[in-house]
Amino acid sequence: MFPLSDDNPTRSYPVINHLLIAANIVIFIWTVTSGLLANDAEVTRYCFVPSRFLGHVSLQEFSTFFSAMFMHAGFAHLIGNMWYLFIFGDNVEDRMGKENYLLFYLSCGILAALTHILVYPSSSIPSLGASGAIAGVLAAYLLLFPGAQVTTWITWFFRPKLPAWVLIGVFFAMNCINGLFGNDNQVGWFAHIGGFLGGILLLKLVMRHAEEPGKHPGADISQNSLPLIATVVIALYGIGVVGYAIYPHLNLTGKTTQAETNVPSTKKTAGAGSAKKVVPPPTSTSSPGKKPHHYSHDTHHKASSQPKPKAKGPSLKGPH
Repeated sequence: MFPLSDDNPTRSYPVINHLLIAANIVIFIWTVTSGLLANDAEVTRYCFVPSRFLGHVSLQEFSTFFSAMFMHAGFAHLIGNMWYLFIFGDNVEDRMGKENYLLFYLSCGILAALTHILVYPSSSIPSLGASGAIAGVLAAYLLLFPGAQVTTWITWFFRPKLPAWVLIGVFFAMNCINGLFGNDNQVGWFAHIGGFLGGILLLKLVMRHAEEPGKHPGADISQNSLPLIATVVIALYGIGVVGYAIYPHLNLTGKTTQAETNVPSTKKTAGAGSAKKVVPPPTSTSSPGKKPHHYSHDTHHKASSQPKPKAKGPSLKGPH
């Protein structure tokens, strides 16, 4: 399912949302035209890498929480993320206010990255993409406008209007299922989950400083028990999924766990959010001068051509 439009007009121009979209597009054009995106070593400087946070952390590493949020691994990755932000972000900004929305967006992106660290603490795969932050925006839209009708593309001949809570609920469920059972190493499923749960937790805090709910379609979730119940179930399920994922990394007994004694290397891997099984990094079999590529995006992009230390973890692709 892919959202095409929503029947949810705004009362003010979404300045911040459009600036965020413009910033992502401009930065992507710069990374392509400057050759940065094709340079593994250089682009990694701006990407988020979980294993870098295991020891001493420099200011440069902390800055990647933000820089990675505005970088994308390809055109399709960028367009998918920005389309979701365009459809859902304007209404969230309209309700929160400009300053609150910007703070909320960036905070969700950071929480998405932190969740990725918890689940894959030793991963050396560089990650990038706005999908974690956008997942938080989707969570806010779910809570603020659960009944808003979203025209959804399912096939060329079937484009129904669905309540936002159905579409976004399916999005979150698919991230949980793929995170636990999928084998797509190019998408940061758990970063999406972390950004989404972060959006649920942060919304109440942000809305304390925003106006009371207006007369938007399905604006007050408390008026409809079904979206409220669905949101609670989604949140609890997401917390359970993250807990299940990080449990192997918790040494509660003081003994060496299987996860610590048999940590495989990551394979190649997009925003926001906003996350495949791991295999050893490839060794170069090409002629001298050519580099083996190690990919990962949203939040996993090309990694360095040098062999990586053993690590584990996927990339973060967009909500699409």
